[in-house]
Amino acid sequence: VNIPLASNVTIHIAGTSARQTGGTAKVYGGQSFYFTAPCQNSPSNFVSDNVCGSGCERFTALAIHDGGAGTQAQGTWNMDPDDARLYLNIEWLDFGSLELTKKNTNQDLIDGAKFNIKSVSYDGYNENTVVKNGKIKVNDLLVG
Repeated sequence: VNIPLASNVTIHIAGTSARQTGGTAKVYGGQSFYFTAPCQNSPSNFVSDNVCGSGCERFTALAIHDGGAGTQAQGTWNMDPDDARLYLNIEWLDFGSLELTKKNTNQDLIDGAKFNIKSVSYDGYNENTVVKNGKIKVNDLLVG
């Protein structure tokens, strides 16, 4: 199959060191692969045109999670009824950021403010942070 990649999307061929960022990647029968993209300035969700090369008339695609930490399992393949067209749909995770501030009664940022950050998504994440300017920003948080 021939997979067009956005300029900031990388395809990795599992079990090898092969990877390609941007352009059109070729994946051959029997190969497993996955995609990565940056959290910041991430690409838009992607729906491909036909990705079949030659000999795809009996191609069956499986989209499965590789079990690796930090990899995304959301993606689908759609086979056209004429059995010679295959489309790829990638739905990237959405990320955001959070900025918290601590101010005194005069609305001045508090130097040396202490923040306690806990996660309900990741067990055991509980961190106390002291900041100099009264504010803290956490990036790359999953939306939702």
